[in-house]
Amino acid sequence: MAFYKRKNINQGKIVHTGADFNKNLRKPKDTFHVVTTDDATSLIIPTGFQYNIGTNELEVYVNGVFQRVKEMASDGHIYGDYEEITNFAVKFDDGIISEADKIRFRVTGSAYDYSNANILNIQQLAKDFYGREISGSHLLRNNGQSLSPSHVMATIYGSEYVGEYEYRHEGTLQAAIDDLGDSRRVLFLCFGEWLIRENITIPANITLKFDRGAYLNIQSGKTVTFEGDIDALKTRLFFGDGSVVFNEKITIYPQWWIPFDVLRNEEDASEYVQKCIDSLPNGGTILFEESTIVANGLVVSNDYLTIHLGNGSILKAAGRGDGSIPENIIYCNGSYFSLIGPGILDGGLETPERGWKGHAISINCTNKDVMGVTIDGVTFLNVPNSRRLTLSSKTGTFTKGEMVVGQVSGSYAYVNTETVGGGGELYLYVIAPSGDFNIGEQIIGDISDTTGVTATALTGVQKGDGIYIGGESSEPNPITTNTDIRINNCYFENIGRNAISVINGSNVLISNNIIRNYGQSGVDCEEGGSERQTVSQIIISSNSFSDGMRAVDGLGTKLVISGNVINNMSQNGILFPARADECIVSNNVLKTIGTVGIQVADSGGSNIICDNSITETGSYGIRTNASYTVITGNKITNAGNFAIMTTVGYNEVSNNYIIYKSSTANQCINASGPANIIQGNQIIVDSVGMSVNEGIGLTGTPGGYNFVANNYIIMLSGSIYDAIACNSTGNNLLVYNRLPTTFTHAEYGGTVDTDKIVSTTNRTNIAFSSGTSINANLTGNIITNTTTVGSAITLTLPTANDNLEFTFKNISATYNLVINKPGGTTQATLVPKACVTLRAIASGWRVLSYYEPSEFTTPPEPGGA
Repeated sequence: MAFYKRKNINQGKIVHTGADFNKNLRKPKDTFHVVTTDDATSLIIPTGFQYNIGTNELEVYVNGVFQRVKEMASDGHIYGDYEEITNFAVKFDDGIISEADKIRFRVTGSAYDYSNANILNIQQLAKDFYGREISGSHLLRNNGQSLSPSHVMATIYGSEYVGEYEYRHEGTLQAAIDDLGDSRRVLFLCFGEWLIRENITIPANITLKFDRGAYLNIQSGKTVTFEGDIDALKTRLFFGDGSVVFNEKITIYPQWWIPFDVLRNEEDASEYVQKCIDSLPNGGTILFEESTIVANGLVVSNDYLTIHLGNGSILKAAGRGDGSIPENIIYCNGSYFSLIGPGILDGGLETPERGWKGHAISINCTNKDVMGVTIDGVTFLNVPNSRRLTLSSKTGTFTKGEMVVGQVSGSYAYVNTETVGGGGELYLYVIAPSGDFNIGEQIIGDISDTTGVTATALTGVQKGDGIYIGGESSEPNPITTNTDIRINNCYFENIGRNAISVINGSNVLISNNIIRNYGQSGVDCEEGGSERQTVSQIIISSNSFSDGMRAVDGLGTKLVISGNVINNMSQNGILFPARADECIVSNNVLKTIGTVGIQVADSGGSNIICDNSITETGSYGIRTNASYTVITGNKITNAGNFAIMTTVGYNEVSNNYIIYKSSTANQCINASGPANIIQGNQIIVDSVGMSVNEGIGLTGTPGGYNFVANNYIIMLSGSIYDAIACNSTGNNLLVYNRLPTTFTHAEYGGTVDTDKIVSTTNRTNIAFSSGTSINANLTGNIITNTTTVGSAITLTLPTANDNLEFTFKNISATYNLVINKPGGTTQATLVPKACVTLRAIASGWRVLSYYEPSEFTTPPEPGGA
């Protein structure tokens, strides 16, 4: 049947309107109705023709003014003037119509909607109008839905109006799936409740598309399984106690489960978000986007899950100061889990009435290996510190939810029990991360003005980390660990305890993060005291740490701490509080450190501390209590006491650059214990009024057997008592140290007979004039002939002395350099551009090496005297 008559191929002319077609009645869908007294009471008005509900094809005018059909808006509320209650009538809201009002109902050609059953008529209509075949995929309803044969309205399989703007489509979804078979389809669910009483599987060939206001009410014990895709807005889709299961290729949204009022009021949405997580048992992606969702205790046990905190998204802690609240926002026991930014994981510290007792995220290998976890680009904020506090001597009663204040330290907490009488317990939720309740400190209640409370004990494991990597297996299960963990490009601020804790983990990479304003450590690596936990192969690189207690706590094997910037620590920059084996600390920049820049505080060994820059420390630049540590290539400026200190033997301190411009110091380098190598270091003191006890101090019992060589110690201003002090048990070898300064006491203090000093004086370069004969009983040991005129130079050596070694360089282009042994016998004659190195031995002088452009005119004697 033709509804449009084509005038020519380029121009179509409408002959009749779409309202002319009224099913088989052949009468216009365009009627008037005058409101009667009964109509004004019932508010239900017949349209005079049949129309399709929920398709926006019906237009309604009251006294010429267009009226809006009731629809659910994006905020979850329903707006409009009338409701489409049947296919032949509408119901107006109170106050919209009155007696004698004129109402017009019509369906225009541009809005007329046809069901899938008569789509061929629509295509014929388009062909008549355009003069050519038009694909059904190019024809849209007025609401934007395609009229392609591949797009099907599920309502054609049955629906029921149940009142109060609700429609029930029980059984229609399964009927549609059964009818569509295995051809690829998009199945539309229109506004209303789709009741699911039996298990349903959406096959892979069907995409389920939800109109605004359509939802599934899944009954308890029933499951809707999506093997196919889903197309829906970020509004609630799933009601009821049943379950939803998606395939791993689908990206889903938590808003599909969360009630609108819960979102709007930022109420606890934990149970809804958990349903979202559980809907991806084989992995997949959950996208949080442009919303704040409050949740806690979320458990990720399924593998290959990704939580993407997108732009504008915040996942926020849901604690309420109740000890039963779970201990983490996210608890991950699944492998290959990813938490991706740039959104925020917020511990809720700025809303302390939501106080809780955990970490933002815990990666936990309890009785199960966890591997392949990635956290990238996430912002961690406001994670509270928490400890259990015991009270005594109470004169009043604290009430649940009341804030209490530590008068001395300025920390805050919230009461978690209904009432706390004398000697009760409080669970602490510290508002200021740097604060804590001190034992014996008096506490007052802010709200009730309760006084006289004393903190008598802090018990329980302290909580409050951004990321916690821990857990362990229990006997007799196999030992488990967290492996292949990546934490990159994240931002941490206002963290109560540690930004990142690694208690049980190996092959962990922590890189390119910004970590600031935290209570204890930026990164804390320490085995939790159990033989079933291990910390190994941790790389902490290219991070920025500021405003904390310590940047890194390291305990374990094969830790690499490299390329980090560390600023303004109240205690240590980098601390190994106990065992550290085969660890490398390199290329870090540390500034303004409260105590020690880098410290190995206890046992372990075979560590390397190299190429770091340390400026302004309260006590030590670098300190190690472990043997077999190499400390090399570091630059240390203005250490508060010792620049470098080793408290046990068998360490190497080499090629470090140390400068003091501050007011006090004890020893620039201190080596305690035996068999240390201290060589190639440069020490410069340049501060008026500054007093340094020793440039290099050798101490300890047992001690001795240290090798101290080629160090350069100079005082530009201030004073140094001893350049090198041998306050140990002797047998030290001190070789070729350059000490071009007058020292208050001595160049070498405290030496004993068993200490060996070689070349104690300054090395100098001496130039000789031509035709000169010189007695070489001099202080220098590099002799250079720079003359270019005159006769040959004769140099007579002194009597052999074990402390002497000379290198002779004949730079002259013309004349020889004659070197005589004591008494005048010629040792060697150097031709122009030649050089020779001689060492004094008991019987005279020995040639160590020589170089000549040709042969010596008189070859040197190979054996000396």
